[in-house]
Amino acid sequence: MVLIPFEDFEVVASKTVPAVYDEVGDLVKEETVIPEKKVQVSDHFFMDVHEVTVGQFKEFLIPKVIGLSIQEVY
Repeated sequence: MVLIPFEDFEVVASKTVPAVYDEVGDLVKEETVIPEKKVQVSDHFFMDVHEVTVGQFKEFLIPKVIGLSIQEVY
């Protein structure tokens, strides 16, 4: 686990989605510029350094919380 400090940080950098044209060359959708998004975290929190799937988390959590094996649950 690592500490994520209280601060403003960029979540998604800005990007441009190119224009879309149909088969005869008519504009279907204009070019779109998606601005960068900044987020402010209101408090420190911890985040794991390793990704965990829902299935992996269930395998860990179910025996600890309700005392059953995965086979007994499914």
